[in-house]
Order: sequence, then structure tokens, then C-alpha cells
Amino acid sequence: MCSTNTLLLNGISIVRWVLASTLVCISAYSPLTTFAAELPAPAAAEVNFDSDIRPIFERSCLSCHGAEKQRSGFRLDQRSPALKGGELGVAIVPGKSAESPLIRMVAGLESGLEMPPKGDPLTPDEIAKLRRWIDDGAHWPSDSTEGEDTDPTDWWSLKPLSLPAVPKVADTQIEWVRNPIDAFVLSHLNEAGLKPSPEADRRTLIRRVYFDLIGLPPAPEVVDEFVKDTDPQAY
Repeated sequence: MCSTNTLLLNGISIVRWVLASTLVCISAYSPLTTFAAELPAPAAAEVNFDSDIRPIFERSCLSCHGAEKQRSGFRLDQRSPALKGGELGVAIVPGKSAESPLIRMVAGLESGLEMPPKGDPLTPDEIAKLRRWIDDGAHWPSDSTEGEDTDPTDWWSLKPLSLPAVPKVADTQIEWVRNPIDAFVLSHLNEAGLKPSPEADRRTLIRRVYFDLIGLPPAPEVVDEFVKDTDPQAY
């Protein structure tokens, strides 16, 4: 019969062998190693944000991760929020493209999180450019939007209505102004050094109305009726 010490030594050897084999497997098949092997290599040539990276974002990313909409709380039109990440965590790790979840998602290596979710996927060449851009530091040019985070709902259409002051009109131009809108138009014309066009005749006015509203010219009898109408409010 085997002694207790012999059995103990054999058991320890087996445990060591199992642990060593497990570590080898983990090292050989870790997700990072597998992902890096499956990803296109970073582009060899230096990339330019405006000509190489921005078009990719605009075509495939900003409809869901831009100023007006941020799925999963992630925004890609500004450097600060892009590097901050979203609800799923950091997406871009400057200097480490293989460790950046954004690269794995656009490469289709994250099941259920493939990006973009609709439309054409990024080409290997585009992924390679993104990798090179991230490896180089994920820089945005100085003229790109990199300021403080802005409120995506800060739209003019959602702001309270206000009554602007009507521009003052010179006495020599007062006859041209018939309503407050004319005053604003005249103010901008004066700023541009332009003069109002002469008033159109009634035949021209009725044709403008018809073309603007229905896209067709008025019948001759309609034109004649309007030309003969002396009511200043007829138009």
C-alpha cells in the first residue's frame, strides 16, 4: 500500500500540473490576445482626423452618438465625452487601440454590440485607420468641437418665445415699411449696404402667389381680376 506521504506528494503534483495547464490556457486564449489577433493591424501610414476619421464618425456613428442623440450615454462628436465613455464604460483608450472597446465593437467582435447596428459595417481599412488614430493618442484637431459638454436639448425651438425689439427705421425709408417684418428686412439690407428692390406690379404679385402655393401659373382671368382689384389688402 502507498504511504500517506506518497499519496500527498502525488496529489500536490497533480494540483500543480492542473494549475500550470490552466495558466497556460488562460494566457494563450485570453480575450485580449484573441481580439488583437482578429483585428486588422493599425494603418501603417499616419492618419488625419479631418480626412480619415471624421468621415467615418459622420457616416457610421454620429446618428446614434452625436449632438442630438446619445445611445448608451456615449457621444463621439466631442473629445471630452468620447474619452469619458458612456453607460458601458470607457470606449476609447488613447494609445491602446487593441484595448479600446470601440474598436472591438466596430470590428464585430462584441456579440450584441456590433457597431454600427444598421447599415454597412466598417471596412478593414477603416478599422485600421481608427486603430492608428487611437494608437497615436486619439487627438481631435484644435478647430474641432472639444469644449465643455453641451446640453443636447438646448435647441432654439425649445426656448421660451420672446418679443425682439423692432429695428428703428429712418424717416426717409418709413414709407417702405408696412409691418414689423419689413423693419427687420430693411435693417439687414442697410447693414449689407443694399437697397430694397422696387415694388412688383400686381401682375407679378399674383403670379408669385400661385407659383409659391400651388406651383402653377394663374389663369388669365384670375390675373385680370387681381390687376383690376384696387383694394390694398387684396394681396
